[in-house]
Amino acid sequence: MLKHLHDGLPFLLNRVAATISEAVTREFQPLGLNLYAVRVLILLYLDSEHTVGGLAQAAALEQSTISHILRRLEHQGLIERVRQKRDNRSVMVLLTEEGKEVGARCWKAVQRHDALLRRGLDAESGAQLEALLRHLYENVPLFQGQAAPGGKAKPKR
Repeated sequence: MLKHLHDGLPFLLNRVAATISEAVTREFQPLGLNLYAVRVLILLYLDSEHTVGGLAQAAALEQSTISHILRRLEHQGLIERVRQKRDNRSVMVLLTEEGKEVGARCWKAVQRHDALLRRGLDAESGAQLEALLRHLYENVPLFQGQAAPGGKAKPKR
């Protein structure tokens, strides 16, 4: 049983995520990038082409959010979108040369952030933490479907 709100996993995870998000956004703001744009650029940097739908899934973002991010990144000259000849409904997203440079910079920053977060953890503890976080992520659907206060089931989205 929790004694304080700040002892609960949702609260602790949110504090960590919010602090990281704020720091990443502040770091990349001079480039006109937010956390989500950085995530998209890294995905493209690590795997040179994605469909729009594939990016949404890989980045864990809504399709409308991805579309907005891609529009902004295209306007900045960092990506290009190309319709597939074999399927006109499918759009591939590719980094431009400038996008590759910015993607590399983003990837290096994320690796630096990862190392800072792992400071003081040995390799085994780091691997255990990753496994535990993946397990928590797999349990999120259970968390999302729990009953709302008052005993009524939450509507599923």
